[in-house]
Amino acid sequence: MLSDGKYLYSFRYSKKTLKDYYSLWILKRDPSEFGLLEFRSKDTSALLRSKALKGEKAILICSEMLTEENWKEIELGKLLVVDPNLNIKKIKII
Repeated sequence: MLSDGKYLYSFRYSKKTLKDYYSLWILKRDPSEFGLLEFRSKDTSALLRSKALKGEKAILICSEMLTEENWKEIELGKLLVVDPNLNIKKIKII
C-alpha cells in the first residue's frame, strides 16, 4: 500500500502457493450504521474498540478482517486505487 497524499494504492501479489498466507481485504463502510464496534484479532489478540468508527464513511484495507462486517478479499494481481471521494477503481495488473 502507498499514497501520494491524494490517492491510496493497494496491490496484492504473491506466489500462488502462498496466496492464502498473504491476504488483503477491503471494506467500504456505509455511514448509516451506528453502534459499538469491537473486535479482537485472532492472530495478535489486539482489541479494536470504538463508539464512533462504525458511523464514519471509510474505506479500510487490511491484511485481516478486523470486524464482522462485509469484507471482500482483494484478488491476486489486482491494484486498487481509492480516490479522495472514496471511489474504488480495480485494475488487473497480473
